[in-house]
Amino acid sequence: MRARVVIDGRAILLARRDDLPLGERWDLPRGGAPIGRVIDERDDLVIERVDSASEHPVASPLAWHALDALRTQWGRAEITLTADAASVVRGIARDAIALAPIEGETSIEIAPSLRMIAVRTPTLPPAQHTNLFVIGARDALLIEPATPDRGELDRVAEWVGALEASGITLRAIAATHHHVDHVSGARALREALGAPLVAHPETASRTPRGITFEPRLADGARIELDGPEPISLRAVLTPGHAPGHLCFLDERSGALIAGDMIAGVGTILVEPGDGDMALYLESLRRLAALDARAIVPAHGGVMRPPGIVLERYVEHRLARERRVLDALAAHDTPVRPGDLLPMAYADAPRSAWPLAALSTEAHLIKLEHDGRAKRTERGWIAL
Repeated sequence: MRARVVIDGRAILLARRDDLPLGERWDLPRGGAPIGRVIDERDDLVIERVDSASEHPVASPLAWHALDALRTQWGRAEITLTADAASVVRGIARDAIALAPIEGETSIEIAPSLRMIAVRTPTLPPAQHTNLFVIGARDALLIEPATPDRGELDRVAEWVGALEASGITLRAIAATHHHVDHVSGARALREALGAPLVAHPETASRTPRGITFEPRLADGARIELDGPEPISLRAVLTPGHAPGHLCFLDERSGALIAGDMIAGVGTILVEPGDGDMALYLESLRRLAALDARAIVPAHGGVMRPPGIVLERYVEHRLARERRVLDALAAHDTPVRPGDLLPMAYADAPRSAWPLAALSTEAHLIKLEHDGRAKRTERGWIAL
């Protein structure tokens, strides 16, 4: 089936795509009767011109987008385009149409030159994928070498190879943190793509054997990517879920690559020993102060607006903390974290309780730090 995009020099016809697991995005409309005169045709893409958008009335989920407004919103990470649609919009800007290089690829561009695909990883349910990013129009950085799956690794290598064929050079591969669903493809991708691995020193010291990250990325480090529109990517240290956890802010578009600080699928586990609930809450507040325009988590789709998303995450954790403290205060004798679950996690399915017990312990450790709980030899008590 051919994909048709109708252009009148001022507007473009796009279709909303909600059928893929990456959140809302706009794509080229599929099918439909020809309108106007064909001015360009390559493979399955037909470019047609009409005199006015009003000549082709359409109903939802199709919509006309004014090109100037579309480019502005896309440049500010306020809307997301599929690879096909981004290619056409970029082509219109330079008066030439460039097609997406891999047929059937489900990548999206959150902002110009910030591309994302989801790859299968051994992550915690209900998530099944981790998002992988390539940012840059000439020099580029890959973020999240996440998958150990051979088929997915081949897919990533093909995707990056097609980008390199279009003039993009991959300079490095970065990880947000050391968990297996974020680094398990690092060694294979380094060998396949010939790019060094970089991370925060805490991440580099914790990665599994056989994976060697160079500890280059400290808090506030800027990665400058050369191109027609140079990109400055700022590393932001956000411990709490994991020591050395980094988020990456695209200072041009305002898109924030957030790793495991938030999730569009499931929730974030703060595990005692590896995580710290007080630091996690502090890091969420630090992200809220960045004034980002879109949050892109490692699991799930793009989340907007960032301020409200982060505020709700903080509120949710504090509400859970109150439930944990109430459950603890309801016991006259010392208890273990698992004893608090029927009351503290009454709203969660029992299948989630093993992970909830870890989060409960993380909350108890924070409550002890705050002077509201105490750990004894026989268990925890409220103060």
